[in-house]
Amino acid sequence: MNKKHFLLPSLAIGAAALLLAPARESYAFSKLGTALNVSSERDFRIFNNFADSTANDNTIGSTNFPGWLGAELAIWKGAAEWNSSHGDGSGDPTQNIGDGGANFDFVFAGRSTIAGQAGQIVAAIPSCGGGGTFAYVVSGGNNWLMRFCDEWTWSDGPGAPIGQIDIQGIGCHEFGHSLGLGHSTVSGATMVGSTANGFDQRSIEADDMAAVQCVYNPKDPNKVQIDAVSVDLGMGTITITGQNFTATNNQVWFTNLNDTAQSAEPKVIVSGVSSTGGGTSITVSIPVDASDGEVHVKSSATGGKSLSNSWPADLGQPPGGGVFDVTGISPLTVDALIPGTAQTVTISGNKFTSGTTVSIDLVPLPA
Repeated sequence: MNKKHFLLPSLAIGAAALLLAPARESYAFSKLGTALNVSSERDFRIFNNFADSTANDNTIGSTNFPGWLGAELAIWKGAAEWNSSHGDGSGDPTQNIGDGGANFDFVFAGRSTIAGQAGQIVAAIPSCGGGGTFAYVVSGGNNWLMRFCDEWTWSDGPGAPIGQIDIQGIGCHEFGHSLGLGHSTVSGATMVGSTANGFDQRSIEADDMAAVQCVYNPKDPNKVQIDAVSVDLGMGTITITGQNFTATNNQVWFTNLNDTAQSAEPKVIVSGVSSTGGGTSITVSIPVDASDGEVHVKSSATGGKSLSNSWPADLGQPPGGGVFDVTGISPLTVDALIPGTAQTVTISGNKFTSGTTVSIDLVPLPA
């Protein structure tokens, strides 16, 4: 039996009527009559409180989604599928990611300290009371919330285990609701109203693309675009190359290293940034609170075209506190070596990255 998603658009009767109104006959998709503003409603955070171990047992990372695993990676992928693009589109074994083609991009801001009742926080809820509900979105005021119903057995992928429900696919569907879409009548669309387990909803289809472009307009030729990112860990800088950056007053948005409180600004923002090369290059110092994740550029223009696509950023600063620790060194002492000989020393610890260096007497060893 196919199960259903539920969308609770708001507590207002008027908004509920929007959900119940039939879609226009010229469209297979439906709209809720809402749209997310650029600066404060397109970012989201995750409070990872899934009860099942299967929701967080994926240890296969991706260079296009650096630093994150488990349910957090699955949810991030589900959101990024709606973006105008995400990196080079790779990062999932079954699909391209970033197919929205609209003046719209979600912004992954990291983790929250609490499930909360405001501020675009995605979390699980112990039970939705049965009735076949997998997940739902509540929207109203200046925020939205997403809840996964934890009476089901959730899977963070990448496979499709029997009896488990796909976090990435269900999340992709619910992110469609959060950006303002109702259900579609097209079989196979991500926004169709029912699914057996969500694995068929990871990739948005033509009707879904038409829907997001209807709400936010097709991608503007002048939309800010990131084409590449270069990180210099030695200098502690990131250089972003692309198109349509404004000469001054750009912002660079990073995923947050720290778990943030409900009322806090979730993004790490560097403001007042100038571009060079006729609006094609930006270089900034990497903030201490920025995490491995993604980066966006927000220009001084207005509207959806002012926010760039998402681009993966491996900053050598993994989430969850970011500071790695050494748990063991073997051997602890090494006798003076005869020239031409070598001694292997094993350093054990947590959160080492490709940018981790080892120094002896403050002299870095070769990579």
